[in-house]
Amino acid sequence: MFIKQDLNLIVTVVARGFSDTVMAVAKSEGAEGATIISARGSDVNASDTVLGVSIQPEKEVVMILARKQLRKKIMRAICKECGLGSESKGICFSLPVDEVGGLSHQLLTKKPSQKPVAKPTPKDEQKPKEAKENSAQKAEEKAKEPIEKSKETTEKEKENKEEKTADEKKK
Repeated sequence: MFIKQDLNLIVTVVARGFSDTVMAVAKSEGAEGATIISARGSDVNASDTVLGVSIQPEKEVVMILARKQLRKKIMRAICKECGLGSESKGICFSLPVDEVGGLSHQLLTKKPSQKPVAKPTPKDEQKPKEAKENSAQKAEEKAKEPIEKSKETTEKEKENKEEKTADEKKK
């Protein structure tokens, strides 16, 4: 099944070990997940040589499928944190996505402005704020009752023992 949505594929290429940073930044801006692929650079000028052997820098490619409305926000945050001027030396670009197949993800069913809202129960709607506070205070008092009762019991036991020892001494 193919679904048509206003989606973009955000592709970020960073030095190896920085994909977690990219994901943390992207998620903070509304991204829900990504695919991370290990790669290596092919820039002739960027390769190092050790003992005459060319070593290509290892990279990670982070691909994020995001709603078109979130694209700029996510990309700006990634570039700010992981751009070319940073230690990760990242680049970021996006591609339009016409259709998506084989993906049954919340991204396709949830609207960008939707946020889960806790619905109050009918009991909560009926109770005013003061009543809720009072019920919380009552619950705290009930929790303290057994402790206070055990203190009273201990004090009474001490008094009874003292009376018994005083009676035994009199005899």
